[in-house]
Amino acid sequence: MYAYLIEGDTAVKTYYGDNPPDGWYQSKSPIDWSKYYWDGNGPALKAVEPQPEPEPYVPSLKDYKQWKVAEVNDACGRILLSGFYCDVLGEQHRYDTDIVDQINFAQAMQVAQSTGKPTSYRIWNTDDVTKEWYPHTYEQFQAVMIAAADWKYRKLYLCSEYKNAIERAQSIEEIDTIVTGVDWEQKVNV
Repeated sequence: MYAYLIEGDTAVKTYYGDNPPDGWYQSKSPIDWSKYYWDGNGPALKAVEPQPEPEPYVPSLKDYKQWKVAEVNDACGRILLSGFYCDVLGEQHRYDTDIVDQINFAQAMQVAQSTGKPTSYRIWNTDDVTKEWYPHTYEQFQAVMIAAADWKYRKLYLCSEYKNAIERAQSIEEIDTIVTGVDWEQKVNV
């Protein structure tokens, strides 16, 4: 048995055992008095004081720049692995550019170069719905490789320009304007 000596509105002493002293409040289980007060008849829950709303996190300009530069890098990385279009076969076809596709393309190019014969390569058809095998000569593979390098360079150039603009920005609002205006499809004349 638990017993508490109450003075005013709080328990000032605790007793545990049989036969608590007269006038003490008795309980079968312990009471955490930090959550209760004595209301004259028994323990009553204390009112929970409202907690102030935490201040919203406002990053420093330096931290915000780092965060947005990382976002631009991530976006550029996804774009560089998303594929590009090339018309070296006479009409637009999409060539995938993820790591496995880059390796496969380089191997197919080596086969075409070493044999001097056309080698089939699986690329997206003009409707972007199906992938089909199209024969490529070494010269066509080489033209696709040059187009891929040019496409990649232009995306990396845009990435660099956006990151430089973010680094030059003088406020978070200016950075947001830059990031909102990112256009990965814009033409770059370099």
